[in-house]
Amino acid sequence: MHIDKQARNFIVSGLVIVSVFALWLSFAKLPDTIKSFGKKQAVINGNVQKQIPPAPPIVPQKPLLYKIRIGTVDIPVEVAETQKEKEQGLSMRESLPQDQGLLFLFDVPARYQFWMKDMKFSIDIIWIDSGQKVVDITENADPASYPQTFSPQLPAQYILETNAFFAKTRSIHIGDSVDFSKILR
Repeated sequence: MHIDKQARNFIVSGLVIVSVFALWLSFAKLPDTIKSFGKKQAVINGNVQKQIPPAPPIVPQKPLLYKIRIGTVDIPVEVAETQKEKEQGLSMRESLPQDQGLLFLFDVPARYQFWMKDMKFSIDIIWIDSGQKVVDITENADPASYPQTFSPQLPAQYILETNAFFAKTRSIHIGDSVDFSKILR
C-alpha cells in the first residue's frame, strides 16, 4: 500500500493531536495535589491557593554604639533620636551593660521630664545643656518611684541614662564638659 506524502502528514498530525488529547485527559484526572507539585501553590478543599513562604526569623539587632566623653570618662552609648526610641528609652529592658549608656538627643534645650515607667533597674540621669556641659545629675532613680517624674534644674538638650551610681563611681560632676564629636553631625 502506497500513501502519498500529504496523506501521511495528515495521519501523523491526527495521531499527534489524539495523543495530546489523551495525555490531557489522563492529566485532568490526577489529584490536584499532584498537579500542583513543584509549583508555589497549595490545594485547600479543591481550590488552588497561593503558598506563602514562611517569614524569616526575627533576629534582634544589637544597637549601634557611639562614644561620648564626659570629663576624662569615655562612655559607649546607644542613641535615642526618634520619638519612638525616646518614648521607649530603657523601659522593659532587663539591664544595661555596666559601662554603657543611652543618650537622648533633642532639637532644643528644655526641662524634659523622665519617669521610671516599666523600668526594671535603677539608673542615673545625666542632664547636658546645648553648650555640652553637665547641668544636673539625678542619682539612683528607682523603678519604684513611678509615676514620679525627674527633670533638670536647668534646661538640657541631651540626656544620658546610665546604671545607678555611674556618675558617682566615675567622678562625673555638674559643670563637666561633654565631647559628642563622635556622634553629632
